Amino acid sequence: MSQETSWTIEEMSRAMRAERMADAERYRLAVAVAGKPRSPRLILAKALRSLASLLDGEVGVQAQPERRLARAV
Repeated sequence: MSQETSWTIEEMSRAMRAERMADAERYRLAVAVAGKPRSPRLILAKALRSLASLLDGEVGVQAQPERRLARAV
C-alpha cells in the first residue's frame, strides 16, 4: 500500500467520522427540542386538574400531583 493510498483512506475515514458526529449532534438537538413524549393519559390528567382548579376557584395548578395520590390510581 502506497503512502498516498494510506493518506486517502485516512482522509476518507476522517470525513466519514465528521459526518457521523454531525448526524449525532443533529439527532441530539432534535430530541432536545421535542422533549419527552407524553402519553395521552398524562395530558388528559393535567387538563382535568386544570379544569378542576378553575371550577374550585384556585389560581395555581399543581404541575405534579402528590405521589401518594398518583400511585393509588
